[in-house]
Amino acid sequence: MHKCLPLIFLLSFSLLASAQTVDVFTAVQNGGWNDPNTWGTTSSPHPLNPGDKVKVIIPSGITVNTLDMTSPSQEMIYQIDTIIIQGTLQLGDPNASPATDFFFDYPVYIVIENSGQLVDNTSASIRYSTNPSATPRHVIALQKGATSADSSTIVIKPGGQFLGQCSDPSYPGTYVYACSGGYNSGGTYTYYNYVNICSLTLDPTKTNYISTHSTGNITLPVILLGFSGHYQQGVGVMLQWSTASEYNSSYFAVERSADGTNFTELGRVQAMGNSQIEHTYSYTDASVLKSAAPVYYYRLRQVDLDGHFTYSKVIAIQIPISTQTSGNLLLWPNPNSGSFQLQIPMGDNQKALLRITNLAGQVVQQQWVGSPTVTIQLHEPTAGLYLIEVQYPDGTRKTLRMLVVR
Repeated sequence: MHKCLPLIFLLSFSLLASAQTVDVFTAVQNGGWNDPNTWGTTSSPHPLNPGDKVKVIIPSGITVNTLDMTSPSQEMIYQIDTIIIQGTLQLGDPNASPATDFFFDYPVYIVIENSGQLVDNTSASIRYSTNPSATPRHVIALQKGATSADSSTIVIKPGGQFLGQCSDPSYPGTYVYACSGGYNSGGTYTYYNYVNICSLTLDPTKTNYISTHSTGNITLPVILLGFSGHYQQGVGVMLQWSTASEYNSSYFAVERSADGTNFTELGRVQAMGNSQIEHTYSYTDASVLKSAAPVYYYRLRQVDLDGHFTYSKVIAIQIPISTQTSGNLLLWPNPNSGSFQLQIPMGDNQKALLRITNLAGQVVQQQWVGSPTVTIQLHEPTAGLYLIEVQYPDGTRKTLRMLVVR
């Protein structure tokens, strides 16, 4: 006996952030889902690499149908995480077998917005009831998922429409089922409870949700497209990230660590909240100009409106130590591969002894310099941290650290 899991409408939702690679497919012309020409690419929507997320966008004025999904018939066998419908998506084949529904093999988030339309074109089916005499019905089957975090959801925003087979004279109604199994699970299909879209009264002024999870908030993704950073001389570490979509996102907390394990919050950047277009964010950490670590680690803590949060990947930014040293002794680039330049404060006809030592205190190279700007090439550079010391004839010294990477 299967546990009944009804589809219900919910008025609030939280989010789940991700830092995975997102493969975005945008329809460029009317056509079939499996036709690469529809997307202007060499393939139809699917993960380009294992673990990738997939976002599909159907712009206004474009209609995509699933008539070319024939093996297996009318079944989405690839993992499609998000479908943004601003034009029209027609699910199903009205000329297929009278026992053909439309089946999603993986949890999916379908957002219908900006006058977009999700159209049920399925043929009638009688396979989803224990009563053999039950009236056939049109069916769209959504994976229920194990938890609210991986449930399927249809989001109908103001202006969007979910057009069911409500006027079919023989078999009226479009039934959205919660299901499990599928083609990728050995062809085993299990259907739970359902909701008839034609019997629902949707508020056109509000966002309506249909979820295959019956309790708790709907969990929808903030899709993080990328998170990167670089050091800029005199400015600090400049961080950038962008999102492909957001649902009830509150803010991004920028966190930093000197060891890659213990993080502290530096500041917050307000999020867009709800969006289906790409947004870019930035944050500058100027405090590194007065710091002493050669490498800092950064991550984002994405927080939603109800306090739930998730972390991005961790990135490492190498800091030019020269910018953190008092005086005018400068070194660039830092880090480097063993070749670098020094700017040494010295008067006319003055010389200084340049000494380079490793962390073990061993002198790896030394020489006299008589020019304020010199280019140095380590004879046998190995990766690691080095101490650069300039000693003047009067015994005074200036030092800084250098990181060699290979």
